[in-house]
Parts: sequence; C-alpha cells; structure tokens
Amino acid sequence: MRLIPISKNLDINTSYAPHSNDYTFAKNISIAPALLAELPQLITSYTLCFLKKEDSYELVVLTGDTNTNCYINPKGIWLCEIIPAHFKSYPFFIAKDKNSNLVLSIDEEALQKAEDSQSIFSSEHNLTPEVQKTAEFLQSCHSNKLQTKKAVDALAKHELFTPFEIEIVDAEKKTLQGIYAIDEEKLNTLEADTLKELRDNSALTVAYAQLFSRANESQLSKRLQYIQTQEPKKDKIDLDNFFSENNSISFT
Repeated sequence: MRLIPISKNLDINTSYAPHSNDYTFAKNISIAPALLAELPQLITSYTLCFLKKEDSYELVVLTGDTNTNCYINPKGIWLCEIIPAHFKSYPFFIAKDKNSNLVLSIDEEALQKAEDSQSIFSSEHNLTPEVQKTAEFLQSCHSNKLQTKKAVDALAKHELFTPFEIEIVDAEKKTLQGIYAIDEEKLNTLEADTLKELRDNSALTVAYAQLFSRANESQLSKRLQYIQTQEPKKDKIDLDNFFSENNSISFT
C-alpha cells in the first residue's frame, strides 16, 4: 500500500473509489491498533492483547494469524457487526511526512477518475464534506490513541504484562512472538494506591477489557480453522506510518 499525501498540490479533479463495505484491502492484516473508546464494542467479538515494540507496548486487536484476516470473506465482506475503527476510514489514513508531521493521506490504488467515484475536493479546492468528516474521524482516533497509550504505559510501569498464549487450530497452545496479555494474578495483588492510579488514567479499563476479551479466543480459533483452508496472498502493509505521536492533521 502506497499512501499519497492530500494537499492542494493534487489536481482539483482528483477523485477516489470509496470502499463501499469492501474490506479486501485488509485481507492480510492480522493485527491492528485498538482504541480505548471502542473497547466496549470490541470485547464482544474480538481478542485483545498488547504488542511489544522495543521498550513500549501497544493495545491491539487480533483479527487472524500469519498475515490472514479471518474476519473477511473472499468477497471482502467483514464478517462481524463490530468493525475496529482502524479499518473504517479506508482509503484515507493519517501518516507522517518527511518532517514527522501528521498529514491526511490516501491509498494510491483508490485514486481514479471514473464517473462513479467521489471527489476529494470541492470547487474551491477544499476538502468535500465527506472527506472532511473522515479527516475529523481520523483526528479523533489519533487523540484517543494518545489516551490509550497513556493507559497502556501505566500498565507497563507496573509490569502487568505476561506472554500471551492462545490455543489455535491444532489444539496446541502457541505463544505468539511479541504478544502479551494482562497478568491477572499480579493485577489482583496490587495495593490500593496503585489501583487508584490505574483507575484514574483508564488503565484498569484497558486491563479488564483485555481479560474479558479472552472469552473470544475460541471464536478466533474457529475462524482461523476455516480461513487456513484458503491460500490468501501476502501483501506488505506498513502500519507504523498510519499513526504518529503528533497532535494534529495537516492539510495545506
């Protein structure tokens, strides 16, 4: 996936093909960022865990295994009523420019000039209301991502993570590399002051959401058993550039 920054340097007639509930673009994404704001919905249908990146952790949602998204059927339809926020804005994302600033961007493959496509710009070369709405959604997601990171960092501070094990397909427990879960036993032994600290920055919400989401492990396994009978193509997608730690999206 190649992301193109959206700016007034683009032709005013540039248009794009909306995904129209076709999630084929995500067929090889087996793990994606999860947000604090969407946890009440995600825990009903997904397994949550933490991804270790160097010296930090990130809250993520599992959608499959070995680069295969088992929540998408061959026609690109998402097989669950609840869809993680990370996938909802396609073909738009926020990415970092050469100066590490956030910029509204679009998947190059979605750019086209077909009659059934939608315009990016208005006649004044501003974003159309629909694109502006998507940009605001992405801005909201980024802001919530920073809140989520603060909560996860608090959990890491108190060393509440343990290697994540999940029983999949062959009935054997497989420890996924770099994936972690909440250490429930250690969580239950924390002092009152520590629990208050974790509660105040929503870290407890994240911790219990992850623990509750483990009830969905069997659902993930069943989906994987089905999808592994297929032979999906492997596309390399750089998720790291979709989000950064800056606070605003640039459109100039």
